[in-house]
Amino acid sequence: MYVSATDLGYDAVYKGWCLLRKLDGRGDEAEKLSNIFNKYFFNMKFIESIDKICKSPVMDIAAVIKVTMTLNLLCGMLRPLVNSNKYLSEADYEKVCVFCMTWAIGGVLEATDR
Repeated sequence: MYVSATDLGYDAVYKGWCLLRKLDGRGDEAEKLSNIFNKYFFNMKFIESIDKICKSPVMDIAAVIKVTMTLNLLCGMLRPLVNSNKYLSEADYEKVCVFCMTWAIGGVLEATDR
């Protein structure tokens, strides 16, 4: 049986990414980030909510791409912490994640002056 990426949703992407962080020796960070992703992507349905509210994106892209872009930005933001073997509080990780989601998800939306 063939299962497409759209059938799986995007939760496998961020869960797999967190698992890789854990396997790379960043277990505490992976747990905190997993909690944050579950909050925004699963519980709050952040991407689906934005898609319903904002009807005319500049570029229409799949939710899995939005999550992947969020994770790519987050990797770049966290690289200095990894290099210096430092960790943040969950509140600070959440701020960084929201920043990355803002650019990855909101970056394809058109700005209007209402």
